Amino acid sequence: MILWTIQTDEAWALAEYRGVLIGDGRRVNAECRPAYRWLTAVMRRRLPSPGRRVTTPIWAWRRWSETSARPDLRVRGHVPPRVRAVRLEFAIDPAHALFSDFEAWHYALNGLYFPKNEADDRRFAAQWRKRGLDPPQIMLRRDMWARRAIEQSWHRMFAFGDDAIVQACVWEVPLPAVTRVTTFVGR
Repeated sequence: MILWTIQTDEAWALAEYRGVLIGDGRRVNAECRPAYRWLTAVMRRRLPSPGRRVTTPIWAWRRWSETSARPDLRVRGHVPPRVRAVRLEFAIDPAHALFSDFEAWHYALNGLYFPKNEADDRRFAAQWRKRGLDPPQIMLRRDMWARRAIEQSWHRMFAFGDDAIVQACVWEVPLPAVTRVTTFVGR
């Protein structure tokens, strides 16, 4: 399977030196770390071991938009403006990637409950009101019931339809797997 990842020139230079691209958890915003820890735990259960101590996934694209699998480098937002970067195309065994719905991932990033449907959303809201919780407490997951329910709901991001924007998380990208490197400058 072919996937694509966007990396800075610095990350690519380090990967060329090491012979493998691995994630750098120091670059994850503090408010996103709970979601990353959860995702990493899911990856450890579902994917083969990376064979080295890796704590942060490499993000890649399986389907970047409704019309393209490969990320369009003419679009803003891949990296900050004027930052030199690369789009790496690489081949991987699908068993070594965890696929998820890009839009659904934002529920985890924001610490929110991901409802199955409107009725489920109402049921969850009734439960947190019954417990005397308000939305900021839900987002902060101070209540163990809320935390378990919220994190359990995030598993829904792994079930998606044919029209979903699909991202992939992998432990590493060995250099021999890279089939194309396209340089660009962030807009």
